[in-house]
Amino acid sequence: MEECNYGIYKKTKQRLFDFLNENGHLFGGYELKILRSIIEHYDFPMLYFVEAVRNILEKLKLIPDEYNIYIKFLNLVEEIHGIEGKNIVEVGGGMFPGLAERIKLKQKNGKIVVFDPRLYKEYDSDKFTLCKKKIHRNSYIGKADLIIGLMPCEGAEALLDLAIEHDIDFVLWLCEGGPHGEGYDFYESEEEWLSHIIDKAKMGVSKKNMGELKKILIPDFDGKYPVIYNKRQKD
Repeated sequence: MEECNYGIYKKTKQRLFDFLNENGHLFGGYELKILRSIIEHYDFPMLYFVEAVRNILEKLKLIPDEYNIYIKFLNLVEEIHGIEGKNIVEVGGGMFPGLAERIKLKQKNGKIVVFDPRLYKEYDSDKFTLCKKKIHRNSYIGKADLIIGLMPCEGAEALLDLAIEHDIDFVLWLCEGGPHGEGYDFYESEEEWLSHIIDKAKMGVSKKNMGELKKILIPDFDGKYPVIYNKRQKD
């Protein structure tokens, strides 16, 4: 840990512990124990990349821009498909939907709807909706223009099913969590699951004439798990 940043890191950890103490009712007992252990034993910048912790850090606005995966992904989505004036569905926003909050602030027109059973609350308005439920291939998503997912684990499967079935543009940042979800134990490794998802996306995009499947890696954020999206041919 850099000596010059020690004081900042120490204060950040204390903010995390204070948050857990004040909001412990939102977590299960075992989850709370694990979170406290991670915060105590992990150093920065590693803590910025632990999903459960970074979700809280983003809510508290404590992630420096250079380590902020939410900013990075939002910039990618804007570059690839744009967000202005679009009705966007996010799959797997986490307990505290930091990405969706950033989209809400940037959009002048449009709407963002988040699906995740872990959301800390239900909420609905003209511009911002939180659905505290797991998304499925048959879920109603209204007139969506874009479906996105920032490492949604097994939610990647439903994201692709909905995007391909309804001919909707998508951006999906994959992760290691998919093969460990309910009903996914038959995948022997995360590499096998990732290959399955990428092949499924490629075939679906081709079949529905949604352009071409693109895949990129993000070296500044591990670089192991790709971002995949469809790129339509320009008229």
